[in-house]
Amino acid sequence: MNIKLYIPLNTYLTCLVLLSIFIACVSNKNYILPKGLSTSQKKDFVLQFNQGRTLYDLNCASCHNKIINNKVVEPDFTVEQFEIYKIRIKNEPHVTSLGPQQITPTEMNKILFFFINKKKNKLNPATTFKHIN
Repeated sequence: MNIKLYIPLNTYLTCLVLLSIFIACVSNKNYILPKGLSTSQKKDFVLQFNQGRTLYDLNCASCHNKIINNKVVEPDFTVEQFEIYKIRIKNEPHVTSLGPQQITPTEMNKILFFFINKKKNKLNPATTFKHIN
């Protein structure tokens, strides 16, 4: 007897966001928190950062992360590079690799928020490193 478990996508994504928030709380901060934020603004900042990171991990990391010195490293995209990429993502190779789960403009902005505020590793994303897959 085959039993199939169906989990709605929004429930799955909510769990991933909550998991990423939990991990961020118990691990070292990997973002640069702007000075002068109130407590509620700090919570909103961390939530937005973690949502962007989760969206990046789900939709982008498998192609864009690199392995350097046996450590997985996210690229340091600049705002300018990210804006150019938003145009490139509409091209056929990206549409094919993204599959049916296309990224919305709101999700792109959350991913951009993640890149703007993450701690930089000082690696140019255009530099060729060994891809994960």
